[in-house]
Amino acid sequence: MMLRVRNVDLVPYGVDRWSFADMKVAGFSSRGLLLDASFPCTSFDVPTVRLHHLRYELAGLADEDGTMPPRDPARAYFRQICSPWDRTALAFIGLYFARIHALLAHAGEAFERRVATFAGLYKPADWATSAPAPLPRAHLFAPAPGPDRAPSEADFLRVDVAFRSGGRTVALISDASFPTPKSARSARERLEGNGILVFPIKAAEGEAALAAVVDAALGEAESRFWEADAIPRGITSPAGLGV
Repeated sequence: MMLRVRNVDLVPYGVDRWSFADMKVAGFSSRGLLLDASFPCTSFDVPTVRLHHLRYELAGLADEDGTMPPRDPARAYFRQICSPWDRTALAFIGLYFARIHALLAHAGEAFERRVATFAGLYKPADWATSAPAPLPRAHLFAPAPGPDRAPSEADFLRVDVAFRSGGRTVALISDASFPTPKSARSARERLEGNGILVFPIKAAEGEAALAAVVDAALGEAESRFWEADAIPRGITSPAGLGV
């Protein structure tokens, strides 16, 4: 017997290709299904998917200079699951985490007083994990127009980086990721037709264009992301995906 489970906003990421065949239901509870997959994935079923909501493969992670463990494990992890040839995504991840830490460093006196109440237990940078998670090589559910049918992998579009931020699904797409301008336009139209906010980037525009996208991707709702958590939340190793 087949059962349709509604409102499961599955988002595989960190891979070029994936398959439903590589997923299985590992259990369920009153909170939802527990899925086990051979690739990173999450669910866009909350207004904001934050860095601490995800599971991380931390073994063997290093910074670009070889430092182990990395100074910022989340940043190192997302760089690792970017395609090594995707210069746009790699540059964006670097700029994004730099911006996150810059925002925390200038968060204002109210935040400084809040941090001070912990008497040295935490520092402002510890709230970085409250920021929205930038998912490289994310596959977003964006079916083409047509009659209702069973979903398949073809209904998902891979984008350079995706966010779930402030109730919005946001996609960064680079023209370098598509074989022709026509295919890039087609992907953008399909994403936007499914309610996804798209930021197109031309590879030739460089880091200046990417930097402008960082704040736009965060949006006003997440411009003070550190207010989402009373205390910092750590990042953890892999487990099943709850949806």
